[in-house]
Amino acid sequence: MATVGRQSETDMQGSFLEAFLELTPDAAVVVDAGGTIRAANDLVGSMFGCSSESLVGQPVEVLLPTRFRRVHEGHRQGYVASPTARPMGANLDLYGLRADGSEFPVDISLAPLANYDGPLVVAAIRDITERKRAQDVEARLAAIITSSDDAVVSFDHAKDIQSWNPGAHRLLGHDEPDIIGRPLSVLLTDEEEAALDAHLREVASGGRVEPYDAQAVHRDGHMLDVAITISPLRDRRGEVIGFSMLMRDISARLRAAAELAEARRVHEELLLVSDRERIARDLHDLVIQRVFAAGIGLQSVARLAEPPEVAMRILAVVDELDDTIREIRSTIFSLESERRVVAGLRSRVMALASRSAGGLGFEPAVRFTGPVDSLVPDEVAEHVVAVVREALSNVARHAQASSVTVEVIVGPDELRLQVTDDGKGLGQPDRVSGLRNLRERAESLGGSLELPPVDAGTVVVWRVPLG
Repeated sequence: MATVGRQSETDMQGSFLEAFLELTPDAAVVVDAGGTIRAANDLVGSMFGCSSESLVGQPVEVLLPTRFRRVHEGHRQGYVASPTARPMGANLDLYGLRADGSEFPVDISLAPLANYDGPLVVAAIRDITERKRAQDVEARLAAIITSSDDAVVSFDHAKDIQSWNPGAHRLLGHDEPDIIGRPLSVLLTDEEEAALDAHLREVASGGRVEPYDAQAVHRDGHMLDVAITISPLRDRRGEVIGFSMLMRDISARLRAAAELAEARRVHEELLLVSDRERIARDLHDLVIQRVFAAGIGLQSVARLAEPPEVAMRILAVVDELDDTIREIRSTIFSLESERRVVAGLRSRVMALASRSAGGLGFEPAVRFTGPVDSLVPDEVAEHVVAVVREALSNVARHAQASSVTVEVIVGPDELRLQVTDDGKGLGQPDRVSGLRNLRERAESLGGSLELPPVDAGTVVVWRVPLG
């Protein structure tokens, strides 16, 4: 009877084990103390590419790559000596071996099971190929973010900073422990934050925002030129749970753009200088010689002219020709000065007047008298350029003028800048207040600003002494 009872219990245990293996959601095998597979469910066969029946009676090591089998035998014997429910190979990379020889990463959990024939172990096996792939992708992304020279910052809907990579520390100066949890506003001006809010609303609603140029605030307070890219962060359901912001330093790009613009400007000025050299040469070689010859001829005629009044008129014309020759020589000198100093005061004023044509609707007339480039100190020249710029801006905004003349007159002791327009005068308070800066510039150099009365339009006279 005892034998029959024990056999019945053994049969019941076998039925229970079979039911357990079929109901478990994971691939599972039952292994005895000697390492022999006593049972396996159908999920094991599907996972390893064979029938579960073919595994029964084989050593469990057939499910492992050859390189792991000897070590596994030692682990298995140690487990049988002290069986507890636990993961197998914690912190180790475990792999299974399919019937076709391919390998795949697995997680294995072990649990002891009492049996009259001896201890049994249930091993639940889970294919973690997709999880490992996702972990590898996350690790690569983390490595990219960590090694990136760009600042990569994530923040939640409240705009509190959640992550901070080393590139953000290098670019913006804040240490990660000090910046995590702080509001994003510490990195942006009010104006930039308002622009960012509009971009975040666009991104949160499913739109896309192209990278845009902005300015960020460094830890020490100075401003940085950056390009910002905004992306949403989503949970598994696709809900936006926050945002990532990439900031890239574009100061080198902006410097290069400025240098390119300057190079183009210099190139254009060199072309202008080349034309001026040709004009100066033609004036000297052709015009002066012809005018001078005409004057000599008229002087000869004057000696023969009758009555004396006719001779006086001819000589007066000769004097006018002499004055013309002097003016032409002055012009030649100015053109040659432009050649020697490409970025001199004269060329800067000319370029400024040309650029102002868009706002005025016409190009101002510009006149120079005296050694503008050679006698005016750099400090005064900077003020002159600023005054011309502001004066032309005032005319464009307020005067409603149809013509403007800018005159720069340099004498031995004084520079006089005069801007004359034919607009509606100084009746507008805004325009009068706009002249305050011009007066302050003149007074800072010991000079003055004068607004002489005229019948129409406005005349602004800006004077400063030359040491």
